[in-house]
Amino acid sequence: MKKKQSPNFILKDIEKLLAGQTTTILKEVDSRFIKERKETESLLSQQAIVILGAVDQKLEQTRNEFKREIDGLKISIDKFVGFYTKQDQEFTIMKEHMKRLEARLEKLEART
Repeated sequence: MKKKQSPNFILKDIEKLLAGQTTTILKEVDSRFIKERKETESLLSQQAIVILGAVDQKLEQTRNEFKREIDGLKISIDKFVGFYTKQDQEFTIMKEHMKRLEARLEKLEART
């Protein structure tokens, strides 16, 4: 003859089994989340490295272009300063010639 089990005993067994199953499922879900998080962090890190590399490359390119522009500007300024200096020297020479001519003119006027 079969022995009947009480409903409380069966319910407690089911609760234990479900608790164990729930713990196992939660552990597996946690481990998958951890794995996914690590993979996501790795991908984000790799993406940041690629982006920063591209930004560095663009910054270097911009820096080189800026340097070329400044070098061109320096050359233009040097040419202008050279031209200005030459004009200033010529103007000074012309002033000296004018002074000598005025002195000669005054001597000529004094003779007449």
